[in-house]
Amino acid sequence: MLIHIITQFIFEDDYNHSDNIASLLSPDLFKKLVRFPPYQYYVKKLAEDYSRVVLRCPKCECVAFSDVERKCFACTYEDPALRLLDCPKCSERSVMYDHLNLDINKKLAGKCLKCGSMHEVFKCTSCDCPTVGVAPYLHCAFCAEDAQEQKA
Repeated sequence: MLIHIITQFIFEDDYNHSDNIASLLSPDLFKKLVRFPPYQYYVKKLAEDYSRVVLRCPKCECVAFSDVERKCFACTYEDPALRLLDCPKCSERSVMYDHLNLDINKKLAGKCLKCGSMHEVFKCTSCDCPTVGVAPYLHCAFCAEDAQEQKA
């Protein structure tokens, strides 16, 4: 944990903790650090300060990915354009999908960064919002409820 003490002296903020440590270590040594359980515990606690829910990072698999900041506090992975949807299995806003390709595909695979379940993501034909669901990929939950009410 000497590296942690050194980074506290050199760098003032914890927000860029993983970037700061990565700049001091070789890539191989940094990869080993990311797999070190005490480091994983520390960055998970750090991520909790910047998150509503701490998720599993899609790159390093550590539970240190902030749903608010869209960055991993363990491995430096960051994607500010990342979109998350509600997971039907664990009820967290944690299903990651490729929103840039959703317009040209009928459906895309999405993965929950909380429980690990795979889901299909599509655009609702009524409101054009991305949603998690199953075939026939027509409506989001809100539009499906409206359609049911109109039939009644």
